[in-house]
Amino acid sequence: MPLIRVLIGMSLLVSGRQLFWFFVAAVGFVFGMDVAAQSLRGASPAMITLIALAAGAVGALLAYVLQGIVILVSGFIAGGHIATMIVALTAPGIMSFEAAFVIGGVIGAILLGFLFDWALIVLSSLFGADLLTEAANFSPTAGLVLFFAAALAGIILQATIWRGRLSS
Repeated sequence: MPLIRVLIGMSLLVSGRQLFWFFVAAVGFVFGMDVAAQSLRGASPAMITLIALAAGAVGALLAYVLQGIVILVSGFIAGGHIATMIVALTAPGIMSFEAAFVIGGVIGAILLGFLFDWALIVLSSLFGADLLTEAANFSPTAGLVLFFAAALAGIILQATIWRGRLSS
């Protein structure tokens, strides 16, 4: 599944702010894939992908119908996912992944709730960089460099596109 993560990651780096529903669908897809892989050990990749697609579709539908709630939930899941990756790369053993997920999730939900446009740019860039880093399977140091370089590139690109649209 690394190719799927790379494609989603690249798409989020470029267009996470412009396509809110895609960001929510991508978060749902990755969350569904991770939960299915953990819960259904031994399940076929096709079954895991089907569950992930269903989670992504539900996320996109909910983004359309219940935008306010979905903003907070997707911010929570994206923030939690990002926090666990950062803990895994920088300080494994210092904090449980569950605690990192909750702390990162709360921060992500607050950011997305109050600073929607900028938070969406930052979270979609961080989440896209996270997916690229996971797929690359580099050493922790190289992974951290890739993560921050990709995230920074995504933030700059999306902010440039967004600001360009505001001024026209």
